Amino acid sequence: MAAAIRPHPVRADRALEATILRLLRRHDPRIRVRYPRTGKHREQYTWNGATCTLVTAGDTYESCLHDVAHWLVATPEQRACHEFGLGPDPYRESDATAVVTDREGGRIEARTCDVQIALVLALDLDTDAVTRETNTPLPSPAKLRRTRRKYPDAMPAALWKAAENRLATARFHAAQARVRDEIYALEAQIQHTDARIAAEQRYRDIAAKLLATRRAELQSLLEHPPTRTSRTRA
Repeated sequence: MAAAIRPHPVRADRALEATILRLLRRHDPRIRVRYPRTGKHREQYTWNGATCTLVTAGDTYESCLHDVAHWLVATPEQRACHEFGLGPDPYRESDATAVVTDREGGRIEARTCDVQIALVLALDLDTDAVTRETNTPLPSPAKLRRTRRKYPDAMPAALWKAAENRLATARFHAAQARVRDEIYALEAQIQHTDARIAAEQRYRDIAAKLLATRRAELQSLLEHPPTRTSRTRA
């Protein structure tokens, strides 16, 4: 992944969409994928378990790959359920019933994020967009290999290899970004400190001038005390 890569808005990137569709049709040739061209999620379900249509949500392909990853992670039994049996999609208003416990749902969500990042790496998209959205750090090489062992059929071997090769570059750029953010934070702190020091110095200068003026007034009173004027009687 190059440093200049940015999130890919969901537009008519037919080549990328065809690649994603091929990934899914390796498992089910009937499946179709719909993307939110207008940004409005009018469908009630991302996956209704019956029509073989995956209706993705998100403004970028990186985000839409989360729904693709959900499908790849789901078992055949979960694919027969609305929203893979995980309950209502947070981006839609639906009555999907959860058939797994909250704890198991959390584990499935974590695995889905792992596969999503692997897909983004394999397709040479923006990993920073995914890690920010899911609040998930880039995996270590060992974790990516574990994800591959758990879901070997999520992608062809060539794409898994591409993901592993691009991970090192992505981690390097992520480390660069962290250092850059730390430098910006330190610079802001220094500027704030410099501004505070300058303000405190201005305050001391004003206080010193006021004190000097007051001392001068007192000295003048001591040297030239006011004289009382005697009242004359009429």
